[in-house]
Amino acid sequence: MAEDAFLLRGRDARLRGRFKGVLKVRYAGAWVRALAERGVPTLALKGLALAVRYYKDFGLRPMEDIDLLVHAEHVPAALAYLYGERFAPTETIPGACWPPHAGAPNLGSAAVTHGVGFIDPEERQLDLHWSALSTHCGDDADRSFWAHAEPLQLAGGTTRALAPAHEFVHILGHGLRWNSMPSIRWIPDAAMVIARSPAFDWPLFLDEVAARGLGVGIAPALAELAHYDVRVPPAVQAELSRMPASALDRLRLEHSLWPWDKKKSLGVIAFDALRFCEGLGPAAALARMGRYAWFRLAPDGRVASIPGQLLRKLGPRAPR
Repeated sequence: MAEDAFLLRGRDARLRGRFKGVLKVRYAGAWVRALAERGVPTLALKGLALAVRYYKDFGLRPMEDIDLLVHAEHVPAALAYLYGERFAPTETIPGACWPPHAGAPNLGSAAVTHGVGFIDPEERQLDLHWSALSTHCGDDADRSFWAHAEPLQLAGGTTRALAPAHEFVHILGHGLRWNSMPSIRWIPDAAMVIARSPAFDWPLFLDEVAARGLGVGIAPALAELAHYDVRVPPAVQAELSRMPASALDRLRLEHSLWPWDKKKSLGVIAFDALRFCEGLGPAAALARMGRYAWFRLAPDGRVASIPGQLLRKLGPRAPR
């Protein structure tokens, strides 16, 4: 009887997931169509793309929100659309950038973060990203992702999705991040991408891992996947093991694994700023660092708030 009860609960959860998924795809289709009409191309990330392209069953891959990637230069237009649709940010946005107005700094190039979550009056959630991974926020970090992206049809709209090899990189890179509620969702996500991609482009996967310096973290992740019968060609594993790991690569991994609610090391704090400067020349990097420090330490635009913000960044967070 107990087993039957569990099966019934599982079936009920799957049916609810299917219904919610259909609704979310409809919302997403309307949003990407509206953004396209405003000259803002989009790329679907995480649950939306995975559920539609690989699981093909929303009951097997539930999603809480819709994640869309845009180019940094299109962030002002995207924010203006969201504001017009009465979306509200679920996290702090510098007062100079929200609500959108003429002359506001471009949040997508002001080195504040890699994305912001929003919610509308109907409690529909949209995460707007201008960097696909939080550890890679340079201006050209996602150039290859966009170049190899493939069309993705949604209800009423067309967006893009990562190529399977890049989807695999994104799953592993995102799965490496520390989370207060440890998630194993990255394992079935990775398994589905491999299983549903018979012509998987392993050279493209290796090129992206090498370009992003992710080998030091992804090599053990692939070893973990082997325990779940997710097979990676031995030549790929050997190539990963030979990839050099620079000090910056190791700092990037430390930044990913560091608990958000604990006091940060100086190295993690340094990388938190440096991740926005990759690929920039010295002068541009210095200017970006200055903007990063200003927005991080004085989000309300007031110099007087800097000492308090700095203490909060360096100190432990209050228990949840």
